[in-house]
Amino acid sequence: MIADRSAWRANDAVAYDALSDAASAAIATLFQLADEGILELTQAVREATEIRREVLDVDGYDRDAVDAERESLEQRTSELRGRSS
Repeated sequence: MIADRSAWRANDAVAYDALSDAASAAIATLFQLADEGILELTQAVREATEIRREVLDVDGYDRDAVDAERESLEQRTSELRGRSS
């Protein structure tokens, strides 16, 4: 029996992993800011939850959407890090 080929190319998996890493970095930064007292914990949890939802909603087969979401998260992480002490 021959297995069906995946519609993902190898570099698509790498791009999706980069998106996941960007989400983790943004969430870690949110909780760091909450630990430092710069953000309220409830705000950090709310935004972290939204980030996870957005990542799960991205169509992993749509490379442009994956790249756009990763870029958005990287920009948000930069903004958050600018608020850190």
